[in-house]
Amino acid sequence: MPFDKTQPQTFGPCGYTVIRFVPKSPGTWMFHCHQLWHIIMGSNAVFYTSAHTIPPPPSNLMLCGEMTVEKVAQKLYGCSNTVYANVASTGSSPFAAAVLILLAHVARAK
Repeated sequence: MPFDKTQPQTFGPCGYTVIRFVPKSPGTWMFHCHQLWHIIMGSNAVFYTSAHTIPPPPSNLMLCGEMTVEKVAQKLYGCSNTVYANVASTGSSPFAAAVLILLAHVARAK
């Protein structure tokens, strides 16, 4: 049967398929099977391409230690400290606070 690169490749028991993988950008690439049982049995892999070719992060990238709900709200949505203080005073989790800030921004925009 001729090879068709647009179709999934299948093989029988104890069979194999040889592939050539040429990534267009550096990083991690998941190689996997779409059968859950095969994934559980380890029929997946991650290809990692050359680390020295990965570009440095952008200068404005927020790092985990710097990233707070307040800073994200101010940077992405222009929320004031008042809006954040009102949301934070509810005693909710950081995720819930972020969702509430987003909702406050959407409501304010309308």
